Amino acid sequence: MHNYIIILLIFFNFSYASTDNLSFSGLEKLSVNDIQSITSVDIYKDDINLNEINSITNDLYNSPLIFDLEVFSNNSSYNIEITESKIVKKIFINGK
Repeated sequence: MHNYIIILLIFFNFSYASTDNLSFSGLEKLSVNDIQSITSVDIYKDDINLNEINSITNDLYNSPLIFDLEVFSNNSSYNIEITESKIVKKIFINGK
C-alpha cells in the first residue's frame, strides 16, 4: 500500500498541475461532507491542483475510516475511488 502512495506521488510530481473536477466513488457509509471533514483541502473548489490532490490522498490514507484508495486521472478531472474501513454499523446497549 505504501509503495502505491510513492508511485502516486511520483506520478503527480511529473504531471500537469491543474484540474477542473474532483469526484469520489465507492462511498457507502461516508458522504462527501465526511471526506471534507477528514482533509483540510477544500474539495468543493473548481481548481484543485496536484499538490492538493496529494494532500487529500495523504489525509485520507491517514484516516482510520479509509481502508484503501486509488486515484484515477482523465484529462483535467480526477476520481478518487475509496474503500472504506469496516466500521461498526450497529451498537446494541443492553441495560437495566
